[in-house]
Amino acid sequence: MLKSFLKDRLMYMFVYLINVVLIVLVVYLSYSHEGVLLPWGNLFYIFILSLAGLTCFLFIDYVRQRTFYRQLALISEDGIKPDQILSLESAVTQEQLRVQELLHTCYRLYAKELHEYRAKQEQHLNFTNQWVHQMKTPVSVIDLLVQQASKDDPSGQWKPLFQSIREETDRLSHGLSMMLHTARLEKFELDLKADRIELVSLVRGVINEYKSVWIARSLYPKLTAEKQEVYVETDRKWMEFILRQILTNAIKYSVAKRKTTSSHDKDSGEIKAMQLKITIEEKEKGWSLAIQDEGIGIPEQDLPRVFDPFFTGSNGRTTAESTGMGLFLAQQVCGKLGHRLSVTSQEGQGTTVTILFPKPSSMYDFS
Repeated sequence: MLKSFLKDRLMYMFVYLINVVLIVLVVYLSYSHEGVLLPWGNLFYIFILSLAGLTCFLFIDYVRQRTFYRQLALISEDGIKPDQILSLESAVTQEQLRVQELLHTCYRLYAKELHEYRAKQEQHLNFTNQWVHQMKTPVSVIDLLVQQASKDDPSGQWKPLFQSIREETDRLSHGLSMMLHTARLEKFELDLKADRIELVSLVRGVINEYKSVWIARSLYPKLTAEKQEVYVETDRKWMEFILRQILTNAIKYSVAKRKTTSSHDKDSGEIKAMQLKITIEEKEKGWSLAIQDEGIGIPEQDLPRVFDPFFTGSNGRTTAESTGMGLFLAQQVCGKLGHRLSVTSQEGQGTTVTILFPKPSSMYDFS
């Protein structure tokens, strides 16, 4: 603080000392012109007295402004936070008072705009949640109507049509769910219930949700676990959401690969079955859940950006359903839950998505 104070007044001290030297020189020359020689000791004494006066002035001025400098130093050390601006109340000079008043005015404007922004964000979030819930109702009704119509069609004449409608309603339901969870990320801590969850049954339950999809797409999930029961610390609802995102991607890109290969196949009517390997095993730092598909894979240049929002990469140009949000949301939720999500892939061979559930002692140690 003292160093900064003196540094700001270097020019003032330099000019003051030059003036003192000039005054002493003028006095010396005046007496010399009259034939009187002043002793150098007297001249030096005048210089010392002037320097002492300057030192006293600087000391008093520093003591007067020390509190202001200390407050600035504390704010800088703790990291500048908007509310700390109000604690700056020790200005003494006119310049400091003007700056202090300006900062307080800026803070009041900032607080007002922030309040208005949060109110609008809250309104938008409530509207989104309400809209999603309203849209889920007709989607569920359409699905029930299709199921009822399928029962009333014993001949199976309309089966392909009903199947197509159900696929589209599933897409709608998945999209609405993604939108709802994206909105809830803003207040994740209010929608979190951490608990000790049995992982094998949780994964098996999510797999069974896609039972009709596995059959229709000729995809065969295979769940392998080192133990019959594996317990991890997580949130059941959010973990199910993550698994749905990963499985949806696996289905999407496995089908995309089948379409790509069948276009070059002479017997395109033959559907090649694909396997989805889901492995739960214990690692050094916790339990690992790996989901490996046999899809089109991810090009090497796209891998560093797979967690970027709205990034679809090269595959997005061949798969119209790609949104670039699935892995982004999964990674965001995993980060908030304390899990680690990673992706490895080889183009044309498939993709492996791995979730690491760290042990309580290494929850935040991923070195």
